[in-house]
Amino acid sequence: MRGRSLRLGRGGEFDRLRAIFAALGAAGRDLGDDCALLSVGGRTLAISIDLSLEGVHFRTDWLALREIGWRATAAALSDLAAEGATPLGVLVSLGVPGNPKGLPDGRRERPAGNASPAVQIMAGVGAAARSVGASVLGGDLVRSPRYLVDVCVLGVAQRPVRRSGARPGDGLWVTGRLGGAGLALAALRAGRGRRGAGAADCRGTLAGAPGSARHDRHLRRPGG
Repeated sequence: MRGRSLRLGRGGEFDRLRAIFAALGAAGRDLGDDCALLSVGGRTLAISIDLSLEGVHFRTDWLALREIGWRATAAALSDLAAEGATPLGVLVSLGVPGNPKGLPDGRRERPAGNASPAVQIMAGVGAAARSVGASVLGGDLVRSPRYLVDVCVLGVAQRPVRRSGARPGDGLWVTGRLGGAGLALAALRAGRGRRGAGAADCRGTLAGAPGSARHDRHLRRPGG
């Protein structure tokens, strides 16, 4: 699906995407799928990137730093699952405040021994990668005013599932619990789900689960 022919809805974000596609011209002609697809030595390499920013995609008073690393990686890996690709590895750019112990606005760190925030976040990244058989291949570390986790994922797709391939009558496959993250978010905003027996479930639902090779096998089946 080409960027210039990609059907987008109305609104500020879509308007910005249309402007970006127009500015890129021929350099962005293949934009629009869940992953970039490159043919390398007879195989199709699937690549995607997903950025998570504190205060926009997560809050440190709702999720532990390890959970934040897991969540950011799961979000990126889900693009590989949507494309029917098997994960190979992840690259991570990590932004960490210079003085994370003294966070403003009443934010607080969840204690995790003596591990630094960067170590705690990357422990979550590694756990999410291992859960789908992938490795952490490298990354970058920078001081930042807010926490930032930018995850690039790489995988291989034997039979890529492109958005442009959808036809009337095709099956629509969904993983996870529909509406679960929305319910967890509503509970946290209302001050519920931070303590007690349901706190871990609430945070776990909000953190999400990465797409896995188990889902990909169904997507790659003939007629899938």
